[in-house]
Amino acid sequence: MPNTWRSIGGGHPDAVAHWRKKIERREKLEESYPELAGDRRPILAHEGIFQGRPLRVGDDIGAAVQAAKASNSKSGTSGTPHEDS
Repeated sequence: MPNTWRSIGGGHPDAVAHWRKKIERREKLEESYPELAGDRRPILAHEGIFQGRPLRVGDDIGAAVQAAKASNSKSGTSGTPHEDS
């Protein structure tokens, strides 16, 4: 789905109509097959330790922090920007 003004041709009516139809078809498909919709909860954090696994509304924060730290330690990343040595 488009997520920028350029993606919809700067708001050109034909481009907007085209994407509206595509989006409506996708919504109908997701109503029939909810597993296609994915997680639509808002994202609270997606940087740092949550870079690989975003923190979403309703997540247990403590468990999410532990999972993110464990995931980052396994992959060898700290989740923070690298500093020059």
